Amino acid sequence: PERCVAGCCSRTRADGVSLHRFPSDPDMRKKWDAFVARGRKDWRAASSSSVLCSAHFTEESYSGVPGLKEKLGIAVR
Repeated sequence: PERCVAGCCSRTRADGVSLHRFPSDPDMRKKWDAFVARGRKDWRAASSSSVLCSAHFTEESYSGVPGLKEKLGIAVR
């Protein structure tokens, strides 16, 4: 199964998290890569199958996506 690539994390959907593929936007992808690199000294760059789990995002990360917030069990305001 797909596993979160963040340092000290290997959660899967079975752990009750959602998994997010790295963005295609180059600037945002660099930010995600930098986040992972802070926790993993062996990190070079994401592959096409790399994912981060929802445990590494704040509620505000989903503010522009009401359907996603509902799916994750976050109250829609």
